[in-house]
Amino acid sequence: MDQEKYYRLWCDRFSRSMRLFIKLEVYFAYPLPKDIGFIIAAKHSSFLDIPVLGASTLRYLRFMAKEELFKKPILGTWMTKVGSFAVKRGKSDMSAVRLAIRYLQDGDSIAVFPEGTRRNPTNSVGTLNEGVAFISHISKAPIYPVGIAYKWGIWPLLKVAVVYGESLNPSNFADRDIMMEGLKDGMKISLKLALQKVGR
Repeated sequence: MDQEKYYRLWCDRFSRSMRLFIKLEVYFAYPLPKDIGFIIAAKHSSFLDIPVLGASTLRYLRFMAKEELFKKPILGTWMTKVGSFAVKRGKSDMSAVRLAIRYLQDGDSIAVFPEGTRRNPTNSVGTLNEGVAFISHISKAPIYPVGIAYKWGIWPLLKVAVVYGESLNPSNFADRDIMMEGLKDGMKISLKLALQKVGR
């Protein structure tokens, strides 16, 4: 089974099973493109972020994740099977950057967590890695800032909101620093709306 088919099978199974105890709501500023590659830049606050993002859109997403995850026996095998790819943290990993650009130029979409790791507090956006803007500029792929919020309860057991903000087109920014400022602002807005949707 190829990576995309395995990914879609897994997303379908997760979506079916999570309906038993999770209420997921997804909000879009505008519909996502169907025929071009794009980048999802999301706030990272939970181990559920990857499956929740996968369930939030019908587009096939390749996740750019820290290489440590690929060294875990079961998780690493699963991430490889669904088409995710590793990036080295704390250094410039040009092999991962080139791979991301190739995927985007081939029409695939990628999801990144530009904070680099799960961060607390979960109601704010930390320092972002500017590599996402570099990838966007080279590939010409737009970036969608995404906020994800969770709230535990009795029923549903977990409320989840995913908010896709307005896209950032690299052609509209004179340089990457300005684009990163726009991305952080977009992520803050999306996260604030997601928190409001779950009642936090």
